[in-house]
Amino acid sequence: MGVNLTIGKFNGKKGVPKKRYMPLSQQEGDPIRMFPSDFRLWDPHMCRADDPKIFTFKDQKYYLPFEHTVCSRIEGKWFYSDTYESGTTLMDVDEAVRRINIIRSTFNSMVVNLPPDKDGKLVKGDKENLFAIARKAGIYRGKELS
Repeated sequence: MGVNLTIGKFNGKKGVPKKRYMPLSQQEGDPIRMFPSDFRLWDPHMCRADDPKIFTFKDQKYYLPFEHTVCSRIEGKWFYSDTYESGTTLMDVDEAVRRINIIRSTFNSMVVNLPPDKDGKLVKGDKENLFAIARKAGIYRGKELS
């Protein structure tokens, strides 16, 4: 189970931790605010290259890896809309590979979000970009789907 904004102390706004607890600023031993949780996430933010894994809840230590979501569009579009293809930009291949390399080197996990169109099909540009990213990252494993 994962919950956005898993780590940190509240900043006075209901449900929002202090900015200090964003993934790039998290430190080993920081408090877990959403417990129980099996992993950390704070979409669309990235963890850092030396991502910590041990956090605390009621003086107990817990191992919590980070899950990063990579959307196929840089605007972080989770869902298809009438302006999805014409009003959004595909994720840059080099930037996606940079993120994948950080995720891999920190032993974290990644979710790739490719929303289906109104007919339940993946958008051609999204698929082509995903395969370009996989090839450049050295993780391409097979036949491209139609």
